[in-house]
Amino acid sequence: MSIQLFNKHRFMENEHARILHAYEEVNRLYPANRVLKSSNWTIRIPSRWLWKAVLWSLIIASIGSLILLFMGKLDP
Repeated sequence: MSIQLFNKHRFMENEHARILHAYEEVNRLYPANRVLKSSNWTIRIPSRWLWKAVLWSLIIASIGSLILLFMGKLDP
């Protein structure tokens, strides 16, 4: 559910950015949602990738723990 909610928020963020960009172009305004670049590699990594990686790793670890628990190889 967290990943679905995260994807939905990201989709809405992109839609709102497109609407804002179109409004800025029509009214010849300063582009508020321009792409910003950084020389620091840790800042350039999209946070959504890191969050998804952590969520997926938690899901996989949880499923693995349940499998080991039900196979009797893990003490409760």
